[in-house]
Amino acid sequence: MRARTTAVALLAGAGLLASAVTATGAGAPKNLVLQKSDMPAGAKRISAKAASGSIKVPRTISGKAYSTAFKFKNGSRQEAVGSFAGVVNGGAADAHAGYAKLKREALSAASSTVKLTLPRLGNEQAAYGYFVSSVAVAAVLVRKNRTVWYVGVTTTPGLTKRQGTAELLKYARKQQRRVGGG
Repeated sequence: MRARTTAVALLAGAGLLASAVTATGAGAPKNLVLQKSDMPAGAKRISAKAASGSIKVPRTISGKAYSTAFKFKNGSRQEAVGSFAGVVNGGAADAHAGYAKLKREALSAASSTVKLTLPRLGNEQAAYGYFVSSVAVAAVLVRKNRTVWYVGVTTTPGLTKRQGTAELLKYARKQQRRVGGG
């Protein structure tokens, strides 16, 4: 039960992020998230959501965001990958404020997670995972200039920490290429 709750909390981060931060400027957020072409053959899009508006952090920042998720079979495992990108209207300071709020709300909301070490993907980043035999969940939240982005991967049955981190990094690198200079 705890594994399922943690998995849902980390993957829900993508949806929470899409409804919280939004953007315009560095590129359309829809083009910055992972696309079907980034997924293995047979992947199905299970959600897509665009948002625009503002949040208080305590000052108000605004922009546009987009999130999407895919599910597919990976050998004998079921996998789901969530992706989010938001570009703030203000500068990097506003993006940092949004990143800090989202980090507190989305990634720290999950209990029993371990901090993951990944190569540098942007100006700031936080990565966490949860790995048991029944489920593996790994997520990274990154700020690159004015863009805040997120990738989360859930696999059942679970993976080891090393395998889960490698799977997360595979998709995080793809989104990093899409975001570019942010």
